[in-house]
Amino acid sequence: MRIIGRIAAIFTALVLINGATIILTEYGHKAPHLPPPQERMAPPESITLLFAGDLMAHNVNFNMADYTDIYQEMKPAIEHADLAFINLETPVYEKAPYTSFPRFNVHQDYVQAAVDAGFDIFALANNHSADQEAPGIIATLELMRKLAAEEGIAYSGLRMHQRSPITPTTVKAGNWTIGFISITSFINVWSGHELIYLTDYYRNEALRRAFSDYIRTIRPLYQILVVAVHDGAEYSNTPLERKKVFFRELAEAGADVVWGNHSHVLQPWERFTKKDGTTAVLIYSMGNFISGQTWNIDPDDYKNEKNATGDSCLLNITFTKEPGKKAIPRSITPYLAFNYRDPVKGMIVRPYDKIIGDEGVPKAWKDFYRERKRLLSWFLRPDQPSS
Repeated sequence: MRIIGRIAAIFTALVLINGATIILTEYGHKAPHLPPPQERMAPPESITLLFAGDLMAHNVNFNMADYTDIYQEMKPAIEHADLAFINLETPVYEKAPYTSFPRFNVHQDYVQAAVDAGFDIFALANNHSADQEAPGIIATLELMRKLAAEEGIAYSGLRMHQRSPITPTTVKAGNWTIGFISITSFINVWSGHELIYLTDYYRNEALRRAFSDYIRTIRPLYQILVVAVHDGAEYSNTPLERKKVFFRELAEAGADVVWGNHSHVLQPWERFTKKDGTTAVLIYSMGNFISGQTWNIDPDDYKNEKNATGDSCLLNITFTKEPGKKAIPRSITPYLAFNYRDPVKGMIVRPYDKIIGDEGVPKAWKDFYRERKRLLSWFLRPDQPSS
């Protein structure tokens, strides 16, 4: 949903006052302020957050004639949510050409298509954040600031200066106040690392404890707190044990949603009951939203592990609240979609039902996607709503 309001000055002042007294930086100093909140419209006592996977940029993606084609059939589902989250896994640097793996880069028009499709909130901390080194990071941030001002998007994961503290992005959505932080446990290119929200939690126990304590400290500022964590084993549907433990620690510290990425394939989601009896939603990986990794797959090769990189589900989480009570994740709804090689448009994202109902899709491909759906039954299981 696009931002249609304006920044609320009174709310901002409250956040600045609170932030100056309780927010701690990664160095243990008090942060002077929080980023200004973004004003959004939403139902008064419920809100739906949508989580997608990685927005990748392989050759077959950025060589498309029209990037809006990627999202055309998904746009209604994206816009239906109050806030839609996606992981941008590439720098956006106009002074360098479009490039694919291993050091990605795109230009504004590639990201603009995602914004126009309805994505509101971008996770920027990932292993490819520094692919264009410090100039690419700064350029990405400058673009995000521009899009925040002009389009109303929000983001987290990068900073302009090394000494800038890690702080949550605050989003005001109707009667809801949502906090968002994006971190990564590692990066591929070290140059520019100081400008990334880098938290090497599994090799640095002190840093791990400090980040969990930080989440606990900022929790009172928000009705919903979302933490994006970029980590794990690639191309595995099973999350690493260290990842599961860390996600649960963040939930106990106060995160309502821990949203994982990096694996490029789907991993399970779960309702996690905390020690205080409240519930968090842990999403270990949302896989790829769009990539070029399944461009050359064969519909007869059902068992090719690469097929899983084309699974492109969305996860809708609806929170409700009552006066004086914590927000509750009332329902969780997966929305099944796939990367699809359109013979005219190129690689696009299509809902499962659209593929199966399209008379122009060959039977072999329909059988392929039916098999993919069957293999994803563990991810698409019915939710057990909170009572």
